[in-house]
Formats: sequence, C-alpha cells, structure tokens
Amino acid sequence: MAMFASGMTVFTAYFYTPYIKIRGKIYAFHIDDSRPDPSSGASPAPANDEPSYDPAQDAYRALGGTTASKMWWLMIFAMALCVLGVAEYFHFRDSLWSAVSAAAVVVVVAALFGYAVDASPGYPIARGQYLQFAIVSVITAGVFTIFYLCGYFAGKRWPLHRAESSE
Repeated sequence: MAMFASGMTVFTAYFYTPYIKIRGKIYAFHIDDSRPDPSSGASPAPANDEPSYDPAQDAYRALGGTTASKMWWLMIFAMALCVLGVAEYFHFRDSLWSAVSAAAVVVVVAALFGYAVDASPGYPIARGQYLQFAIVSVITAGVFTIFYLCGYFAGKRWPLHRAESSE
C-alpha cells in the first residue's frame, strides 16, 4: 500500500507540479513546469509573450502546453488502455458498451488529432514523433493510423480557419 501511495504521489507531482527536481533538473509533464529556476546572477528568461521565444516549437499548447514527444508517449498509454477495453469484451463477452466506447475513443481521438491538432496548424504527421506513431499503430492494429491519416489529409486540404488560434 505504501508503494502505491508513493507511486501516486510521484505521478501526481510529475503531471501537475514542478516539484520533482533531481540534481538541479526539473522533471514535469508540462513545459511551463519544466522551466529551470532563475539563478540570481543570470539574466531572466524571455517571457512567453515575446514572439521570438518558443521553448518547444512542436508543443501542444492547446492541450496544456506539453512537448510532442511527451504527448505521443502518453498517447501510447491511452490507446493501450482503449485496446484493452476492446479486448476484454472479446475475452469475457460481458459489456459491449465498454468495447464500443473504447473503440469510439480511438477513432475520435485519431481523427481530431490528425485534423484539428496536427494538420490544420501545419505540423508534420504526428509532429515528427514517428516511433510513437508506429507503436500506436501496432497497438491499435492500424485503426488509429487510418483515422489519423484521414483526418490529417482532410486537415491539409480543408484546414480550420479560426479568428483566434490556440496554437
């Protein structure tokens, strides 16, 4: 029980705070939480509102400000959970609704990421995270890839044009 509590504490600290600091390096999921502490003799880092400052150009700003690499590793975990939800139906034949909802999550997330999150703002496929994209493709038996690429090429052809972009 103590190991579970410790693990959950570290998990929560990583995803929601800048409090995991090892040998001067801050480990956090979000970019804003990962910034180093300003030293007393150094000049301050540029503010976020300066146009030349971008700590991670491929970051998912609309999804909490995290790097593409971290987001796609999280995508592997999320899609694995969805596939597990579908697989449990075929093993136990118990709840069809959970299998359908897990499959729907895979389809909707793939299409939205492809269309609105990556293609419309002009980023490359999976924002260049090809290893993670391939792993997600294998885990979902290609279903994620099909819907992601359909959304991606639709987003390239008919991009979203918003007055205020969140990217």
